[in-house]
Amino acid sequence: MPEFDNVCQDLKAIYTAKNQDYGNSFDVSLDKFGKIAFVVRASDKMMRLEQLSRAEAKVKDESFNDTVRDLANYCIMYLMKEGKE
Repeated sequence: MPEFDNVCQDLKAIYTAKNQDYGNSFDVSLDKFGKIAFVVRASDKMMRLEQLSRAEAKVKDESFNDTVRDLANYCIMYLMKEGKE
């Protein structure tokens, strides 16, 4: 499935770039606050998606699809850190 591979490669590139910009803040948050840190970040992205489903983004780099990618990466990061069960 080349489409799946392309999406995963895109997510990995975004993850790598953002991790360089922000450091490992997601893992730090999980260590400090537990699973609720993931829930809060994912919830923020879901609220953003709800808003973007009703109106076009004013900020250039925060489209609906960009936000979906961010949410997907949060899910993957959570599984990398805590998804051992």
